[in-house]
Amino acid sequence: MPLEHENITRLRVSIDARQPLAPEVAEWLLGGFDFYLGEKAKGKNPSVCQAWKLGKRGYSPAHQSKLKERNRHLQTAWEQTVLKPVLPWTQAGILEKEILRFETGTWPRVKNNASPPDRLNAVQRSLFLAKKTGAELPNSRDGILKSLGIKQSY
Repeated sequence: MPLEHENITRLRVSIDARQPLAPEVAEWLLGGFDFYLGEKAKGKNPSVCQAWKLGKRGYSPAHQSKLKERNRHLQTAWEQTVLKPVLPWTQAGILEKEILRFETGTWPRVKNNASPPDRLNAVQRSLFLAKKTGAELPNSRDGILKSLGIKQSY
């Protein structure tokens, strides 16, 4: 879970319970206010996403970096799943099954390893590295194609 999401969640819980904010949440919140007000004072029009360092789709730059790294490994897994040309939708279905099989069978046994075990095949090694980024793996054909920036063709 991205830090910003965690801070927002903790902020919501604290406000709802009428409890004082955790120091790190208060620091994050005040930093966003300071940025926002500072930019406004300069005549700029900052967004809330900029103020609290939320990026594209509300993801922080750190989480966007994780997604980029995950997608690089996902691309490698994509390239390893099919030996003959097929439609992207078909190939996404093949990779979708590989991801499901990996997450339900292999990942629970290898998640504590620092690097992929030698016994994993090439696709599993790529999925291991993608999963180790901390970003969730896509769990649908659409999600896979979107993550890889591939236009859908059925």
